[in-house]
Amino acid sequence: IVLGVAALAGHAQMFLYIVICIVLYTTFAIYVGRNEGLRAGMIRLARLVLGGAIAFGISALSLIPAYDLTHYTVRATLSYEEATAFSLPPAGLIGLLVPGFWGRGTGPFWGPWERTDTGYVGVLTLILAAVAVALTWRRLSMTRFWLLLGAFGLLTALGGYTVLHGWTYALVPPFRQLRVPARAMFLFDLAVASLAATGLESLMGPLSRHARRSLAWLRRALIWCGGALTLGGVPLLAHAVLVTRASAPDLLSQSSESLGAVTFSALLFWTGMGWLSLRKSRSTRPYVWGALGIVLVAFDLISLGAYVEVEPNDPLVGYRHDREVAFLRADPEVFRVETAAEVQGGWAPDWALIYEMDDLSGIWNPLRLGAYDVLTWVGIGRGDPFYNLYNVRYLLANENTVVPAHFEEVFRQGKRIIYRNPRALPRAFVVHRARVVGGQIKALQVARAPDFDPASEVVLEKPEGKPLEGEAVEGDEVAIVARGPNHLVLHVVTPAEGYLFVGEMWMPGWVAYVDGERSTVLRANYTFRAVYLPAGEHLVRMVYRPRSWLVGLGLTIATYVALLAWGGYALWLRKKEGQR
Repeated sequence: IVLGVAALAGHAQMFLYIVICIVLYTTFAIYVGRNEGLRAGMIRLARLVLGGAIAFGISALSLIPAYDLTHYTVRATLSYEEATAFSLPPAGLIGLLVPGFWGRGTGPFWGPWERTDTGYVGVLTLILAAVAVALTWRRLSMTRFWLLLGAFGLLTALGGYTVLHGWTYALVPPFRQLRVPARAMFLFDLAVASLAATGLESLMGPLSRHARRSLAWLRRALIWCGGALTLGGVPLLAHAVLVTRASAPDLLSQSSESLGAVTFSALLFWTGMGWLSLRKSRSTRPYVWGALGIVLVAFDLISLGAYVEVEPNDPLVGYRHDREVAFLRADPEVFRVETAAEVQGGWAPDWALIYEMDDLSGIWNPLRLGAYDVLTWVGIGRGDPFYNLYNVRYLLANENTVVPAHFEEVFRQGKRIIYRNPRALPRAFVVHRARVVGGQIKALQVARAPDFDPASEVVLEKPEGKPLEGEAVEGDEVAIVARGPNHLVLHVVTPAEGYLFVGEMWMPGWVAYVDGERSTVLRANYTFRAVYLPAGEHLVRMVYRPRSWLVGLGLTIATYVALLAWGGYALWLRKKEGQR
């Protein structure tokens, strides 16, 4: 049940890592218990399958539509170079001991790679994890599992720097849709934290002669390693500075911040070693000594993490544009706006969503729909007729923005300008000429041709499309009655048969009802929607109801019903046994 709820959180990458963790644990448990017989192994495997089935059933209403959606996004598949973007480089592992070495949080980052975080868990935490390995490697099987999981998380986080990520990319299909391998460090952190707890628990109790010898050997090894890192920290810092080739002003600030991070981490390390030495002296009671260790870990993590990712600036600055918004809202029609790249520094990407307006870029999301992204990858300019199909009536720009000659300046606030596009087509209108072609790319080519008039003709695809040779007529009326993310209701009057063109994104799952009768939503001009209408007055209702959603919803409902029945049956059995 918890795994199913984790899937509903919506972050596919984290959910995938959790599933991998559970599969690795079950596989490890089967291997460790191999002497218990085949039946014990099959029981463990059955638990994995049953737990996975329950988790999938609980989250099916989200997982199945999400998986279906990925096939239509720009992330349907990624090249290996894209999938390994934001890998954690080996040099970045310095951050496990010195988190501020390369810069951290909202501060400057000066590593010569794409910015990633190492998942710092604390110096004393690492020391205690090493203690757990030294003292419980042979005695506790879970110690070996945590080592296995930690190694998997670390190697996966290194991404393109190791062969493991290449194997997962080739053999595990979900890895072909994910970037930022560095996020797998959370598996490493989970393993280290669990090992640290095991190490602290072991040190709290009496130790055997062999354990004392192992602890003494580990202490000497840590002292040597700590001394080498402390003495080598400054030369390592100098080498890193030379590699980055920073400018003179940045060189001083980067060097001072990194040197401070090295110094503070060294103090934490030697403080931790001093705390470990108290265990040998037996000068304090075990519970006092253990509580002191927890305090040191808390001090480490809180002091170094209290100001990470803290934004000192007002996060709402990019949304406060009262005069501009008031001007746009004065227009009663349905339209889209475009926020030019030159002004996006002052306008938050999703500002239109806050004010219930429609922005050409949609919601800022790396999972953009591939067909909608055509505006970018085929280079459609603001002066192209195809651009007008997007119903972009206003452009937010500044003095440096290049605009077509027919754009009209209608508002100015300092250097910020709002232009009106007088050629923008309505969100929905009727056309009486339709051209039917084979294939999506062919439809795009025809729709972008210089002789194509998007205001009077539509390009449809075989086999559903029906060609029309009608001419533009007077008397077409289209009014939007209601609209939302998953529905659109329009009142249409047309004196001749035609197609209702809607400047909204086409996706499988959109269903139309014309005067209550179900009709097909056709893919129009590669990106948009169209519905065939006979002459007359019509009420057209479009509803987004993908089959994947209905299947997922049915599975989720069935899972909850089965769980309730199972739980009720278990309670009945317990009550029946209690009466005996």
